[in-house]
Amino acid sequence: MKRLLLILSFVFFATHLSAQNGFSKLEGQQLNDFQRNLMESSEKINTLACSFVQTQNLSLLAEEIKSTGTMTYKNPSLLNWSYTSPSSFVFLVNGNNITTKTDQSKTTIDSGSSPMMQELCKIMVAGLKGDTKSLEGSFTTKYLTNGKQVNIEMSPKNKAISKLFKQITVTFNAKSYLVETITLTEASGDNTIINIKDVKLNAPVDESIFN
Repeated sequence: MKRLLLILSFVFFATHLSAQNGFSKLEGQQLNDFQRNLMESSEKINTLACSFVQTQNLSLLAEEIKSTGTMTYKNPSLLNWSYTSPSSFVFLVNGNNITTKTDQSKTTIDSGSSPMMQELCKIMVAGLKGDTKSLEGSFTTKYLTNGKQVNIEMSPKNKAISKLFKQITVTFNAKSYLVETITLTEASGDNTIINIKDVKLNAPVDESIFN
């Protein structure tokens, strides 16, 4: 869990569903309309807070690993991603500074010293906001829809990132344009599914949680 956050730094996205499960390719004017509406929606987000349930499926383990926590984001680059169960772990982004905290330790690094970390932070913040269009330079994207949801399947172009993640799938509600689920599929085939719940937009947040 901690390695995943340290490598990825994020948020955001959905179980991989194929066309046989009711999803088909989104294209033409429908795709243009969705991208425009998603961008307009993301530009209105100043703060976003939610809870989440994370499920990891690892080939070496027979049982799933479940974790819960909360996430708070403030535009343009403040993020607090906190695990509360089964153990406490906090991941903070404040500009270029990335901090991880446990009950026993705290570590801070400057993402500006690592081009890969800069790229991962960009991916994380863009995903949380729903600004997937800005990621098209870093990913090969495919859009699928079942009418109620839109899956954006993103395959990384960056070789270093592709060694870690084969695909990142973001599932949006087709009406609200909010992220519902995040699926991170690793190169090994293991995956992590993050279900987003209780989303609150543009509510006041205590900025001390980012320090």
